[in-house]
Amino acid sequence: MPRWIVRCPECEKEFTHTPIGKTLGGMRDPFASPPKPEIPEDGSEMTCPACNKASTFRGFDLRYRAD
Repeated sequence: MPRWIVRCPECEKEFTHTPIGKTLGGMRDPFASPPKPEIPEDGSEMTCPACNKASTFRGFDLRYRAD
């Protein structure tokens, strides 16, 4: 399932920030990543499922994963 992931600054494990649903009609440019989700300017806080450390992530922390 395609998703936006972040990497925990404490344990370096990657985890899902936002799953990416299917687009209308199921068609999109295969050479472009989908638009990033809206994140507040001061970031969104998430807790790492591996080490339970809470961290704040911003738009530039997101990485696209298609698998």
